[in-house]
Amino acid sequence: MFEQDGYILELKRNLHGQRDAPLKFYEHLRKGFEQRCFHISSFDPCLFLSDTCICLTYVDDCIIMSRKAEDIDSFIGLLKNDSSDGKEVFLLDVEDNYVGFLRIDISESKTIEGAIELLQTGLIDRILAALNLDDDDVVIRTEPASSIPLTKDENGPPRKEHWSYASIIGILLYLASNSRPDITYAVNSCARFTHCSRECHEKAVKHIARYLKGTRDKRLIFKPDQDLKLDLYANADFAGLWNPNEAHDPISVKS
Repeated sequence: MFEQDGYILELKRNLHGQRDAPLKFYEHLRKGFEQRCFHISSFDPCLFLSDTCICLTYVDDCIIMSRKAEDIDSFIGLLKNDSSDGKEVFLLDVEDNYVGFLRIDISESKTIEGAIELLQTGLIDRILAALNLDDDDVVIRTEPASSIPLTKDENGPPRKEHWSYASIIGILLYLASNSRPDITYAVNSCARFTHCSRECHEKAVKHIARYLKGTRDKRLIFKPDQDLKLDLYANADFAGLWNPNEAHDPISVKS
């Protein structure tokens, strides 16, 4: 904090940690890309496209793809060095490849031709260690959640363990959104009680972790093709409980 009697200080540049810092950085990044003949995808504002390169961004991490390696090198050079006509210049740490991008192991499939696989064993190991479930003799689960739905359980026993519920939920949400969609429902159910978690919610989180321990090496597989379709199943009650019907309890809402 800066204090000087009789003066009002004007902030000339955005500071890391400010509420609008991510937006300001995105605007800075967007301006620099547009100055170099990139345009924003109509499907994703973090996907930038040019005639030769595709750049996918996540805050300040980027993956650049092109049919020719020299086009990537040229673009990186423009980002680092081209300050002509007032263009934005960036300080870059250039990696050799995309392995480990955002803690996601991305690799070509060894079993399915033309497919790529996403794996996050390191993140799973971090969750297991935080919950003290990393021993070899820990009981595993074959399902990500119990068949009994979670409720507020306001009169139930309080939590017994000292690990951060909110922190583990945050990691699980990140895992579910990237490479493990099979735990999405279970994680979202637990996330609804982050600010009022009880022992039953604690056990539900550990249930997910035990399932992850037994499926640690499972991965998400993508195989691009020209057939634009989506195969899925919809559960008409995924938004709430399917057994209790308490009109006064928002947890029991129906989809």
